[in-house]
Amino acid sequence: MFVKFQDAIYGSGVIAFGAGSSTTHAEVKVYESTADARALRVDQHHVVIDLDESAHTLDVLDYYEMTNAGDRTIVGAPHQQASGKRVSFHAQLPPDALVQSIKNRTPNSDIFQANGELLDTVPILPGQADLVFEYRVSYQRSTYALSLRSPYTVTALNVLLAPGISLRSARLVYVDNVQATSRQFQHYSARELPADATIAIELNGLPAPLIPLDMLQWLPLAAVSVALLIALFMAYRRKPSDAAPRGQTLA
Repeated sequence: MFVKFQDAIYGSGVIAFGAGSSTTHAEVKVYESTADARALRVDQHHVVIDLDESAHTLDVLDYYEMTNAGDRTIVGAPHQQASGKRVSFHAQLPPDALVQSIKNRTPNSDIFQANGELLDTVPILPGQADLVFEYRVSYQRSTYALSLRSPYTVTALNVLLAPGISLRSARLVYVDNVQATSRQFQHYSARELPADATIAIELNGLPAPLIPLDMLQWLPLAAVSVALLIALFMAYRRKPSDAAPRGQTLA
């Protein structure tokens, strides 16, 4: 059984009927709602960065473990980019991110992507909650700049980086290597981050394409320019000279 109360939906779980009975009893616990997210903290923010060499992309898993330490359900405020729905949680994305999947969410229904972030409209009840999603970004050179920012306080940020890539960051500290999917991922961490803190990351050693993708768009123009120069040069060589032969004067 589900009950809607102050912009949040609550469920009672499975309702069982006794043998030969057509009635039963169920209780649904509800909370007052609030748009104030100050009681929300991110306990663990896990960022797993893997590499797809053939596609020249970074495959990123973002996993937020959070706690609503208050006694009210956080429903957030209405947001125009979320079809006017209330947004309870904001998760940053790189500007060129292509979202691959979102656990337990339906895109453009209860979660939306706009202006470089995911807008989650699922109310956050008192206690534990999470948000898990995957996205992909293309890289064009051997380095890639990534920034991580959360509008909430973060107790621990953990970045797991695929082998063969190096990382530079003033805020992240190397911890150790961890086993994941039969490979050793590099583990970097930062702790006790205030709300809106930005962690700048530079990834190096990426196997870049021979010709950066952002240069490919200029190749047709460059080819036309070279062809034009060659044509002008050949035309100039074939043109009869207007200069007088050596030793003669013009009449």
